Formats: sequence, C-alpha cells, structure tokens
Amino acid sequence: MMEKRLRLKTAGLAKEVLPPTEVNPGAKTMVCGFGSTLGVMREACAAADGTGFIHYPQGWPFPEDATLAALKGAGRVLTVENNATGQLARLTRKETGTQVSGSVLKFYGRPFTADEVTAALEGGK
Repeated sequence: MMEKRLRLKTAGLAKEVLPPTEVNPGAKTMVCGFGSTLGVMREACAAADGTGFIHYPQGWPFPEDATLAALKGAGRVLTVENNATGQLARLTRKETGTQVSGSVLKFYGRPFTADEVTAALEGGK
C-alpha cells in the first residue's frame, strides 16, 4: 500500500514540476544551478563562447529527461551551488548518470558573483 501511494504521489508531482530554464542546451560546456544562481550563471555564460546553462526552479522531482537533453553533447558540466557538499552534482549524477566535471561551491552565506563563475569556466579551458 505504501509503495503504491508513493508511486502515485511521485507521478502526480512529476506532472506539476516546473521546467528548468535552458540556455544554449547541448553546448560544449554546460553550467547547472538552482535557486539564486540564475542571474550569475546567465551573466557568466553570456560572456563565454560555447557555454550554456540549465537552471532548476526546484530540486525534486528532478527533471531527468530535460536534464539529459540539455547536457547531451556537453564535454564539460559544472555546477554552481550555495552549499558545501555539491548536492546538485550528486543528484545530477544519481538521476542521469552524467559525470559532473566540477563544482563551484560557496557555503558561507554570501551570493555568487559572475566573476567567480567566469573564473571557474576559464579555469577549465
């Protein structure tokens, strides 16, 4: 009974999930983030050639199909996260099987700047 209820609940939630924002899906380098990282990812990716991003408005249920489509063909995948442990990188790897190349982590309460994300993008070239 519990399994059936959980399955139905998850299926119902999946219908209501907000789609991620994607810019230049399938680019050679893709940046993934959620929450307050949208603005800095947009700014940093606009300044870097061959870079796109995917931003998640919510973490669960994870939009596996949209993520796989956006990351298809990407040789490098970075996450930008306001936490110490790389939660989005682990979730992306677990749900899609996609290996995340690196994470830009900030966990002391300060927001990211576009320069920090740009430096991470340039550091891997």
